[in-house]
Amino acid sequence: MFLTELPYMHKNQSLYLLFPAAKSIETCAWEVDENISGLVERLTTNAGIDKLRKVLESQVSLPECAIYPEFLEMEHELEHELPIDELLEDLGIRELLEPDKAILSNFTHENLHLGGAMHRAYIKMTPEKVISGAVNMFFTKNEATFKSFEKTNNSQYEYSFVLLIYDRDRRDILFTGIINKNHQLPDCKCS
Repeated sequence: MFLTELPYMHKNQSLYLLFPAAKSIETCAWEVDENISGLVERLTTNAGIDKLRKVLESQVSLPECAIYPEFLEMEHELEHELPIDELLEDLGIRELLEPDKAILSNFTHENLHLGGAMHRAYIKMTPEKVISGAVNMFFTKNEATFKSFEKTNNSQYEYSFVLLIYDRDRRDILFTGIINKNHQLPDCKCS
């Protein structure tokens, strides 16, 4: 994995960009890999979590290379809205939104019927700070959507990467997301 760190707030917080890496057969050099899923899978194992924690706490170093050095100088905004019913369909559990199959009676005295659900993620990066947020919305009758305040460009990146915001004082990951250039869904998934 390649790592780019962008420190903020007197170096107490950093935005990390984690890029999948693969060794080239022709040159025997490490290159950015196109497949983000392998990196995500490694980061979800106990060994991957331990290694990431050591990197974030500066106990272990990785090859740091500025894959996107322009991050240091420019503002970037990413925004993505994902209808959760599409995600449930992909996961094979669409019946959660079907009134005759989903039993959601623990929420109210009557069985609750969902009309749909939406996930919205937003991140804005500047040289001074990072603003991020994510929200899930569940609604019962008519479909709903959030309106974007500004048009964002989610297609400006050449490589897929995992991004995370880390707070050193709290030793906590505050936000994670994936920019996936090789998936049939839209390019940005943040949470």
